[in-house]
Amino acid sequence: MFALILGIQLIRTNASLHKVNQQVATSERQLTKTKAENTQLDLKVKQLNNQDYVAQLIRSKYYYSKSGETIYSLPGDHASDVTAK
Repeated sequence: MFALILGIQLIRTNASLHKVNQQVATSERQLTKTKAENTQLDLKVKQLNNQDYVAQLIRSKYYYSKSGETIYSLPGDHASDVTAK
C-alpha cells in the first residue's frame, strides 16, 4: 500500500516537472523574441534621433521636397506608401 502511494506521488511529481519545464521553455522563447524586438526598437530610436535619417525618411515616404525641388513619381515607385499608415 505504501509503495502504491509513493508511486502515485512520483508520477504526479514527474508530470508537474514536465509541465513546468514546458512553461520555462516557452518563457525562454518569448524572452528571446522580446529581446530581439527590443534591440530593433533601440536601433529605430537611434535612427530617429539622427536628423539626416529623419529627413531622408520623410522625403522618401511622403515625397517631401526642398524648396525649388521637383519630385517625379515613376511607375516602379511605391506610391501606395504615401497613403498607407
